[in-house]
Amino acid sequence: MDFIRSIRYIYSSIIDLSGNDIKTNIALLIAADELCLNSLCDFIEEHLLINEVLLKKNFILIQSVACQFTQFNRLVQFYNISFQQEPSLIFKADDFTAIKQEILLIILVKNDFSESPIEVWDKLLEWCIAQSDDKLPSDFTKWTENEILIFKSLIQPFIPHIDFKNISPADFFHKIKPLKNIFEDGFYIKILEYYSFYAFRSRPIYRRQQSSRYSIVPVKPVRRRLIKEIINIF
Repeated sequence: MDFIRSIRYIYSSIIDLSGNDIKTNIALLIAADELCLNSLCDFIEEHLLINEVLLKKNFILIQSVACQFTQFNRLVQFYNISFQQEPSLIFKADDFTAIKQEILLIILVKNDFSESPIEVWDKLLEWCIAQSDDKLPSDFTKWTENEILIFKSLIQPFIPHIDFKNISPADFFHKIKPLKNIFEDGFYIKILEYYSFYAFRSRPIYRRQQSSRYSIVPVKPVRRRLIKEIINIF
């Protein structure tokens, strides 16, 4: 259909974009480029850039186009400038869940965004649910053990880049504790040590390494009985 409309443009030099959604106009832009209709490409780009709010709402789509079709100079420039000024546009986009894993991971590693760690966790949860092919219900508190395993396989690459130290105990208890089985052996216990003993330790439990990973530094040994009590609470 997009090729047909582009061919019609060749003969009539007339095309109406106003009634299309952004995905249709992007598809028309790509079709016009494949047909080497440079003037039509310029026209479509100009039309798209009129509504920057709409572009930002569909920022993942624009990111994908900017990366794959560098010849669309104005769209590429819009994406680069917008992302540099506000990296959080990635998380705020209506089409956030369409972002590719490798791109999302790069963004988390750079850590240039303004979202809090629990907001990042919420968005990662949303992203994982969307990637699960309807295998994960939206209410994670009702997930079965098998569903938690599915989530674990999806969230695992991101865990080292989540700043758990800045997640409040309340948020941790309500949003992370129900999914504690996603963590590797020992990792969850060390998180509990942080929340339970942070007021008494003399050094930070987390260190930011060169790779932007968050490592957990164990606190001083505590009594086994006390650790068991903490585990029972959490």
